Amino acid sequence: ETLNRAKQYRPEFATLISSDPAYALAAMSIERHTELDPKRFSTYADVQSQITFFFDTEYEKLLSTKPAVPEMMTPDLIAKFVAEYSEILDLTITKEEWFAQLKEIGKKYGFASTNGEFKEGWYIGKVWDLAMLLRIQLACSPKTPDLYSMMQVMGKERVIERLQ
Repeated sequence: ETLNRAKQYRPEFATLISSDPAYALAAMSIERHTELDPKRFSTYADVQSQITFFFDTEYEKLLSTKPAVPEMMTPDLIAKFVAEYSEILDLTITKEEWFAQLKEIGKKYGFASTNGEFKEGWYIGKVWDLAMLLRIQLACSPKTPDLYSMMQVMGKERVIERLQ
């Protein structure tokens, strides 16, 4: 339905999703049949805004509008985190294992795993700040579909390339 509508009203989007239909369908399928499903796409325009960044040509265009990363993220911290994260990134593990791994690496860089830990005082941020960094680097947006699912659709090579 999205493709038919795009052919009629947004031919450039139709061309984009037709360039790799399986990839486009995988991107559109994130959060399908979950409680988030009805919230993700309310209109056909939502589909375009939420999957465009998956395509490298469109991602390149979005880089000029990429929002700032959380303020505690210094260029040195980002470089070290990205280098280490790229080495350990495993998109074959479960979402829960992935998030536990993100928490573990986050602690090395001063990010608390929970709000309670953050209140202890010495942390520079929370693991959610690292997730925000990943979202911004991968999608040029702080609002994305499920981060882990998004990375699985993109694939390890594309994720690492965009992080670096």
